[in-house]
Amino acid sequence: MEEETNLALYLTYLEGDSILEWMENDKYSQEAKLYELIGEEVIDTHVKKMLDEILNEYDDVVSKGSHDIGNCKLVKHDIRLNNERLIKRKQSPRSAKENEWIKGQIDEMLKNGVIEPFTSPYAFNIVIVGKKDGAGEGMDRMCINYAPLNEVTEKDSGPIPIIKEYLALFHGVKWLTILDLASAYWQILLIKRSRKYTVFLTAYGLYQFKVMPFGLVNASAMF
Repeated sequence: MEEETNLALYLTYLEGDSILEWMENDKYSQEAKLYELIGEEVIDTHVKKMLDEILNEYDDVVSKGSHDIGNCKLVKHDIRLNNERLIKRKQSPRSAKENEWIKGQIDEMLKNGVIEPFTSPYAFNIVIVGKKDGAGEGMDRMCINYAPLNEVTEKDSGPIPIIKEYLALFHGVKWLTILDLASAYWQILLIKRSRKYTVFLTAYGLYQFKVMPFGLVNASAMF
C-alpha cells in the first residue's frame, strides 16, 4: 500500500480478514487514530458530511463537554466492606494554584450533580494527575486515593475481554466506528448508603460522590 493512501477510505473498503491484518499492522495501528480518521487532512468531504448528519441526528447522546453526561438507570454501584473500621486520612497540603484548580473542578462537578457536600467518618485525599503531553501543566485530572478503602472492600470478579474474539467480530465489515463514553464511570449511579465511603477532603469542605468515582477496586467489574 502506498504512503499517500487515504486511511479513511482504505478502512471503508476493507473486507474479510484484511481488516484483522490492518488492525495488527504496527504502522497503521499507530497512524489510524480517531482524530486522524475524522480530521480534515484524512477524511473526504462526503464522509465528513455523513458524520455530521449522524452527530446531529443523535445530538441528545453526544457529550458537549467533560461533564456533560447522563446516567445509566439499569444498575447502581454498591460498595460492600468486609471491615467496617473507619478510615479518615489527614488532608494533604496544597499550593494556592492547586487549590484554585481544585475549586474549579468542584464547582463544575457540583453544577452537574456528580458530587454533593457531606460530612462522614470516612475521608480520603485528592491526587492531581497530569497528562503525558503536559497540556494542563500537571493538573489535568482530579482523582481520589481510595487505596485504603479498596483494602477493606469485598472484591467482585468480572470477565477479562479476549482481544482476539473482539477482532474476529470485524470479519466482513466495511465500516469501523469508534465511540468513547464521556466520563464513563460517572454515568453509573452510586447506591445512597455507599456514598459516605467516597468522601474526599478539600480546603473548601468535604464532598461525596453521587456517581461511581474512578479509583474504586470494583469499578471496572461493574462497568
